[in-house]
Amino acid sequence: MEKSYKNEKPLRRTLVEMAVGDVVSFPIRRISVVRSTVSTLNLEMERHYSSRTNREDRTVDVTRIA
Repeated sequence: MEKSYKNEKPLRRTLVEMAVGDVVSFPIRRISVVRSTVSTLNLEMERHYSSRTNREDRTVDVTRIA
């Protein structure tokens, strides 16, 4: 069952609060906004994030790598 919008993690705040090595998952239907936000934060905050699609779980996993 898919989560409702009210129960979802706030994307940008969640990514900004991540420590190096942390992994966070988002629903696959948010893939475009997740990847766009990751790219923007890589530039704005000089951080490095990696995103990976998990087709089995239908999620996008984001890892902070630096």
